[in-house]
Amino acid sequence: MKRESYISSSQHMPQTEKMFHYTCEECGKGTVIPMEFKGYKTRIKGYPFVVDQAIIGVCENCGARHFSARETKRWEELFNKKLEENHIIFTPDQIEQLRKSLRLSVEDFALLIGCTRQSIYNWERKSRIKPQSRMADLLMKLVDQSLKVGEVNVIQCLVDKAKELGISIDVDIEAQISKRVRK
Repeated sequence: MKRESYISSSQHMPQTEKMFHYTCEECGKGTVIPMEFKGYKTRIKGYPFVVDQAIIGVCENCGARHFSARETKRWEELFNKKLEENHIIFTPDQIEQLRKSLRLSVEDFALLIGCTRQSIYNWERKSRIKPQSRMADLLMKLVDQSLKVGEVNVIQCLVDKAKELGISIDVDIEAQISKRVRK
């Protein structure tokens, strides 16, 4: 079984652009060399994701895989970009539009969804470094759907949103409703 370790740039690694060619921490014998993996399957924030071209350090002796912090950060950026491009998460414009459709200031919108004003400012910035968390995005989508259609089946909406990321969650909503009715 191949072991995997995550290496930060400050942990036993030379401060070079390559971030490889160091002694393997697993076996202590081999040298970690960069290898390109096409269609590398991984998980970002728990969600399945395929990196078109992943650079992973592999020990030439034991085969242990080492991941540089810089490379995994790049994967997360690709993941976030894909979420925006596929309209899975709200863009800065959509967040601002939602807030304005509620006629709320940044401060009041932050209070409504349980975050800070600074978070709202960051999420609405066109040049944001990273998007809102998945949880904050889902909450805003529930608010948006409630504005558009009225009453929202929250559980079904969340199940549907998970499907957008390739995750199937089987929730027996009918059984839960019948339990509630019998009480």
